[in-house]
Parts: sequence; C-alpha cells; structure tokens
Amino acid sequence: MENLILRKLDELKLRLSKLKAPLLEYLGPSLTTTEIRDMAISTNVELPEEVFSLYEWHNGVHLPAEYYLGQAWIFPGIGFFPFSNAVERYNQGANADEYWEGSKFLIFESGGGEMYLIECDKGSPEFGMIFLHSYGSHDGYVIKPVYDSLDTFLSTAIECYRKGLCVIDERFFGVNFIKGDTVLPELLAIRKAFNPKADKWKQDNSP
Repeated sequence: MENLILRKLDELKLRLSKLKAPLLEYLGPSLTTTEIRDMAISTNVELPEEVFSLYEWHNGVHLPAEYYLGQAWIFPGIGFFPFSNAVERYNQGANADEYWEGSKFLIFESGGGEMYLIECDKGSPEFGMIFLHSYGSHDGYVIKPVYDSLDTFLSTAIECYRKGLCVIDERFFGVNFIKGDTVLPELLAIRKAFNPKADKWKQDNSP
C-alpha cells in the first residue's frame, strides 16, 4: 500500500528544490522504524504512524556550527530538526511546562521559541492534530491547534508553494512568504480549506 505521507513529502521536496531551498543541502539520511522506536523509548509516547513516516523520509536537518534559522525551514517559520533533538526537547519540556501535555510530541520548531506538537493520545478527539505552542501568541492562547494532521500540514505547504506564495528570503537564508496585501488572505484560505477542525476551534475560541 502506498504511503501517502511519504508521497507528499517527496512532492514537498520537489517544490523546495524548484526554489533552491537551503534546507535541502542539510537534510539528514532516513531513520528506520526500529531506530525511531528505540530512540523514543525514554518518552513513553506511542507515536502516530505519520511521525514514523516523517523521519523515515529524512532525519531532519543537520546544520553546521554557524547557521541561520531559515536553513532549517521546511515551510516559513517551521524548522525540521533531527529526531534526537525532538526527543531531548520532549524529555526536558513536556509536563514541566504547564501548557505542554505529555501526550503531545514535538515535530517542528521555529528555532525562535515556537514549537509544533502533535497529539499522540489515540483516545483523544484531537489525535494527530498539530498544535502551535508559543508564549508570544498575539491571541492569548499559548497552545492551539493549527493543522488537522501532518497530512493536512503537508497539503497546506504544497499548495502554498504551488501557488507561488513563497520565495527564498535572503534575510533568513530560507523560505518565507512573498510580500503583498493578498498573501495573508490567500494563505489563511488555504489553511482553512485543508484544516477544518483547527479552523472550527479558532472560530469557537475567538475573542
């Protein structure tokens, strides 16, 4: 059976290659299922299959000693770091942070304080959803759902790249959104179309 996550990851990689995204130079080799399971033992978290697919594709970016945050960005502001980094960050922060529940595992981070956590509790109605954890949030919510799943995040990113909403920003040495008054509304429309559950949460919890 075809792995749809891997197919979308390969499509995303193709879109990034067309932009000559710096991230591609630093992508690490894939991990095996066994390696991921062994490394995750210390977390006591049962990871969703999508997370296995992500690191079986590539084990994040391996940056040089001196680097720019944008070199890790797989999508503007969203860095893809090695699995060992995610495990270490989880063991340090989950449950110790009042907003970071132990059932949520880190998969992406900006490098500037924002983290993207995936819900791993199969009994939760939010299973598989990706949450943004940010103390700098403008709406007052430190943690909130932003993508319905890793699958819908990839669909969102691919569509934004397909529509030409992203370029290489030399300020960050990575991908960023183009400037213009129409970009944000178009981005929000794409995110809403692919992530109806996260959008409903936003509507239900808007001030």
